[in-house]
Amino acid sequence: MNNIVDWANANLGFVTLLYALITLVVVVVLVIANVITHRMLHLHSKPCLNGDIRMGEDGLVHLYIKNDSHSGAYDIELKRVTGKTSVALLDRSYLPPNKVLDIPLGNLASFSSTPEEELRLVFCFKSELGKKFRAEQKFSVRQFDQVNSNENL
Repeated sequence: MNNIVDWANANLGFVTLLYALITLVVVVVLVIANVITHRMLHLHSKPCLNGDIRMGEDGLVHLYIKNDSHSGAYDIELKRVTGKTSVALLDRSYLPPNKVLDIPLGNLASFSSTPEEELRLVFCFKSELGKKFRAEQKFSVRQFDQVNSNENL
């Protein structure tokens, strides 16, 4: 043991180099851990908005938007796209996680007379970290015709 201590005292440059290398290894491990943590935080904080269209008890067609995530959705914009034009349906600053938003879209006749075969809705929103997301959902207009024909029975 005394030989190792004498050798280390005689070779302080080597011991310093060894400390520096160990410090670099620790820094690299911490940087990798930080990157992994950041990715996990980003995945965990990504909002997931889903829409569903149903007939309401009031006779109107309703759009239900649910935030199926563990974090809130911010600066939500919802547009109904018809052809090359879009109409803003919603401009809301926040939708909490696992909450549902009910938006009445109109009466059934306005959807049954729509010349398009599908209803396109575009969601634009931000995560808690400020990253922007865009999602699009399409719904068949024929489902409203089927509901309308079933109601007449």
